[in-house]
Amino acid sequence: AKELGAPFLRLSEVSSMSIQPTPPESNRQRVEILGRSLPGPAAAFYDPAVTLAERSPEETSMRTTAPIALALLALAAVLTPASGQEARQYINGRSASQAGGAPISGAVLVGNTLYLSGVLGGGATAEEAARAAMNSIQSAVEAAGMTMDDLVQVQIFAADLADYGAFNTVYRTYFTREFPARAFLGAGSLLNNARFEVIGIAVKR
Repeated sequence: AKELGAPFLRLSEVSSMSIQPTPPESNRQRVEILGRSLPGPAAAFYDPAVTLAERSPEETSMRTTAPIALALLALAAVLTPASGQEARQYINGRSASQAGGAPISGAVLVGNTLYLSGVLGGGATAEEAARAAMNSIQSAVEAAGMTMDDLVQVQIFAADLADYGAFNTVYRTYFTREFPARAFLGAGSLLNNARFEVIGIAVKR
């Protein structure tokens, strides 16, 4: 037979080719490799030299259905979404079945990522309000087994943009490493006459 060196063959070349059976010795060598860690009957099952007449009905059925089963398992592995394997944990969680109270959970942990709900900061001064809000963020982060340095994004809504400097003075004291990405937004009035509302996302290092 001609060697299949080219990616395509002309029809005339294909028709002139003769198909040679694989030598039994090479088959058996391959079977020995596959069956090295298998019991005797299993090794015989993979031996192409064993005729259909010598196989039991069970072996014949396995030889027919095994490739199909393996293909289905591979397809199921591909189609199964990875995100479905990540469990959720709720920090100060509330559900729709609970009457009263705000319809909100304090934070939701999915895998190594923590999504923090907005927390309010109020007080007589901007510094006091900033500390109240950041303490609430810190409590939620630590409840999930993380630290403030695990925060990757923070958003601050301020009732008065003039409090920007005072907030930053307090904010800096909560981190020991690189600061997270951040936005500081003027929001006008906030719930409960708060000076600040802070939300964030943390990813465990």
